Amino acid sequence: MMKTKKETKKETKKETKKETKKETIDFGNRIDSRLSHNRMKRWVLGLAMMTAMSTVTACGRIEASEDKESATVFEQNSESRKTEDSGLTGQKTEVIIPEGSIGDQLVNRMTASERSSAEKTEFLLLTHPWEKAEKKAKAPVEGYYDKVLCNTKTKQDLLKELQEHPEYYEDPDAAMQEFLALPDDYENIVGAVICGRIYYNYLPMADYDGGAGELWPIHYNGTTDEMHNTHLVFGDFEEFKTLLAKDLDEMVQEGCLSASQRDEMEQDIAALYEAVIAGTVKKISDEEMDACREFSYDQMAEQAKADPTAYTWELEDAEVEKLRDSISEYHLQDEELNLGFTVHVITPPEYDRTKAYPVLVLTDAVWRFQDVSRLWQEMQSGRAEPRILVTVGFAYDVDGWSNDNRSDIFCK
Repeated sequence: MMKTKKETKKETKKETKKETKKETIDFGNRIDSRLSHNRMKRWVLGLAMMTAMSTVTACGRIEASEDKESATVFEQNSESRKTEDSGLTGQKTEVIIPEGSIGDQLVNRMTASERSSAEKTEFLLLTHPWEKAEKKAKAPVEGYYDKVLCNTKTKQDLLKELQEHPEYYEDPDAAMQEFLALPDDYENIVGAVICGRIYYNYLPMADYDGGAGELWPIHYNGTTDEMHNTHLVFGDFEEFKTLLAKDLDEMVQEGCLSASQRDEMEQDIAALYEAVIAGTVKKISDEEMDACREFSYDQMAEQAKADPTAYTWELEDAEVEKLRDSISEYHLQDEELNLGFTVHVITPPEYDRTKAYPVLVLTDAVWRFQDVSRLWQEMQSGRAEPRILVTVGFAYDVDGWSNDNRSDIFCK
């Protein structure tokens, strides 16, 4: 019986995963020729430090009592802030890891910079941050990803374009009369870039101040393959937003937009008007607008070719949710690899912070949370000895599924 494309792809993915796990088993036999002994020792000891951190509350201080040289871990609440490299947002706690030993056996060999950059965050795993974290290609214009950019035309621009390209206009003579009648200070927005998305519809005048206005947005009917204009007349910005919402609903019904695209456009256009009113838009030239448009098309083409199932963290959300209160999430940066790592520390059921527990460290965290859930349930049922589980994986914006990626990181 012939296999479907979907079945074949599923089997291929399983085989890739098997091969990667097998490579992981053999990894220790090959790693010495690739990485320095100090780097490996530093990470093993760093993990031990993370285990020590699991006994720390969200804000406070603990001093180990068994040994004078035991590590003291401070945690201080900090304001919510964005981690630019990974695209993650959450309440974070600064983790200050002292240099030195834990007892008489382990020595922390993390650098001062690595220790100071270690962070405890909210538990982000169940928000699937890898789906939001995107590798952003270098944009053609500064502010492409996070600003409101506008391309405008003045009266002089329109007259020049008409003279050079009369073929752009159905009736060049009528257009000439219309342009000549415009005030000398006329300036209109003809294209906008809003957080990396291109717009030529619903654009305001460059001097819009929040008052009355008039628009003729273009609609495309996905069923009939026809285009038409609607006419929006509004007394102020608030009325415009109401009319915009209704007009976008009509676009969804016509098959021009999906529901998610409609919501995104509503937010973007409102942000455009607010920026124009506040005077915070950044003007870009015709050449820059063209470059942004071509860049946007290229990005969409790349996304269309990408396999949406190629990278994910393997877990059952409902099962992980059951142990949410037992999981702490940390983010570390390795200077030598110039790479971020995500560490989860999972305490056992009925965890007693005054007791010592064995620790099980699970690498390749992208695949380990199914195991974590099962192990925790075994401990809860009494069939397994209570222990602290530590998972170590790449930062969420690094594809941990890809053999090529893993090879590039560790074996070159």
